[in-house]
Amino acid sequence: MSHPRLLLLNPAGDQQDAIDLAEGAILVGRGDENHVTLRERTVSRRHVRIEWNGRQATVTDLGSDNGTWLGPVKLPPDAPQPWPAEESLRVGPYSLRLDVAAPGRARDGKITAVGRVQMILDEASLTLTPGRPAVLRGAVANLGNIVDHVWVEVDGVPKSWVAGPALSQLENEMLQLNPGAQAPVVLTVPPSFSR
Repeated sequence: MSHPRLLLLNPAGDQQDAIDLAEGAILVGRGDENHVTLRERTVSRRHVRIEWNGRQATVTDLGSDNGTWLGPVKLPPDAPQPWPAEESLRVGPYSLRLDVAAPGRARDGKITAVGRVQMILDEASLTLTPGRPAVLRGAVANLGNIVDHVWVEVDGVPKSWVAGPALSQLENEMLQLNPGAQAPVVLTVPPSFSR
């Protein structure tokens, strides 16, 4: 099983770093002894501990002066809390996100996420050849703890250019994803639109 990555976003919201979150603990804080050092006065010397047990991430505020926020909730000090992948963790002006790949899927392709649902594409781009169909494969994964019904939308091209059952917004045709489940997605650009 692949490990999640910890994505560090700077105060402007740009990704500053990505750290593999192997089983065990990562310490985050202002001091040099931490695995992730954030040089900002609102970050405590030892601010937060992030742990991964192979299935779930937990976060523990280490009694920081300014607190640690998981989504809209301020964490109580010294009390481990589960970290749902759809929530961001705020440490001072920095945000941390979990990038959890669907089981058995590589991170080579393009990954997009909306809340509890993550879309992983096998390829980050698609080459169109006139007169030939083009196929884009991937998977959609439910990272949450409730059943979700989803469909896929494609931006940047006319809707008529792309076909596939995952695009259906009809209630009885949407993909049903149980918690932790994934479903394959195949999208096709028919030959008449790849010219």
